[in-house]
Amino acid sequence: MTSIAEQILENVKATLDLVSTSGGYGNDLEASRPDQVVNPWSDLGAVVAKGDLVPVEGILGFQTWDMPITVSVGIITAESYDGDTHETRINSAIADVYRALLEDETRGGLAIWTQPGTHETTENGVAVPFTIRFRHTFGNPFSQT
Repeated sequence: MTSIAEQILENVKATLDLVSTSGGYGNDLEASRPDQVVNPWSDLGAVVAKGDLVPVEGILGFQTWDMPITVSVGIITAESYDGDTHETRINSAIADVYRALLEDETRGGLAIWTQPGTHETTENGVAVPFTIRFRHTFGNPFSQT
């Protein structure tokens, strides 16, 4: 069985894998998890990393958690083939990540909400944080009922 937290992380990865110019976005992202990174030098590679779960007060019979995640998008080339500057590429990647992950804030019914944080530019791209609140049955991280 897969825990609710792990299912949410896979949902985030799958959502980011759908980000493509043919789908109406500004970029083609290639999403992975830290233990699944195929090509760490991929331009516009998006790595979904999980922070430590934070317990929050919830409803009786359930455990409610805030799960911080960070989507790190690597931008290797300074300019795109269309001549966009590095800053333009970073802003476009940020917009695509926010748009994709806020389209379904419940992560397919697995989460209560998804809340964006403030992005930070890094040496190799941008880090876009989110907090995802979810719950599972008390003592059973694999079930919501």
